[in-house]
Amino acid sequence: MFQRALVALDLTPAAETVLRALPALRSLGTTELVLVHVSGVGDPFGDPHTEREMQVARLRALGAFLEREGFQVRAEVGEGEPSAEIVRLAGEEGASLVVLGSRSRSRVQEAFLGNVAMGVLRKARTPVLLLHVDPDPVDASGPDSPGSTVASPPLGDHVLFATDFSEAADRAFIWVERLAALRRGRFHLLHATSVALEEVPDAEQALAILEERLVRAGAKKVRTSVERPTAARAVVDAAARDSPPLVVMGTHGRGFLGRTVLGSVARAVAQESRAPLLLVPPHSRG
Repeated sequence: MFQRALVALDLTPAAETVLRALPALRSLGTTELVLVHVSGVGDPFGDPHTEREMQVARLRALGAFLEREGFQVRAEVGEGEPSAEIVRLAGEEGASLVVLGSRSRSRVQEAFLGNVAMGVLRKARTPVLLLHVDPDPVDASGPDSPGSTVASPPLGDHVLFATDFSEAADRAFIWVERLAALRRGRFHLLHATSVALEEVPDAEQALAILEERLVRAGAKKVRTSVERPTAARAVVDAAARDSPPLVVMGTHGRGFLGRTVLGSVARAVAQESRAPLLLVPPHSRG
């Protein structure tokens, strides 16, 4: 499904936490990992070649345990605007998934989601997986202190799919069907609406059709629900009712996950939920 994944790392201690979650990508069919760091402006008096070699060496050191876990691992260092360079390298490497890490409820995470992740999502031609790294409650010593971060559960034991029945959501659902064939686990299909209750039966019927498709694909258990809160609130609440699921959403839908609210919905879910978030752009390959 996602045989080759590109993993963008910032080489902070949080990067090591993200790496510890990567073995869970096996459940998505991943066998190859490309670890990427995009360098910014370096020391003006330093040697750029030496700096690049040090960054590549660091990536290789971080990925050593992943090789012991059976993954094929390569390291690449790019230069330039991070989101554009990540997308470029993903295309160049033939990656079918881009993996990004972020720190929840912090200024670091807010800047990351506002710039890099949103930039990648706007330009990506592959699904993007956000893996969350939360700051320790007693993290008073700064981000460079070992052990100052903890990982959220990697990919959960079930899948939550949020849909607005748009074309973008339909395209994202293709990946959910592939997950059903691959993982054959539990699935929750969710639609959030603010319309009158008399329109809900139409949504329930549409969800029933999606449920049937998942069962045919191999899902063991599927449940559906129509929620009344806002889109982000509905997803966050649903993810909190059980152990964190893998949340799957399409991007650039009409309203529920629409272009004008993509940033706020993705940011709210990423900030308030510890669940990993798989976002599928409308023009993704697959």
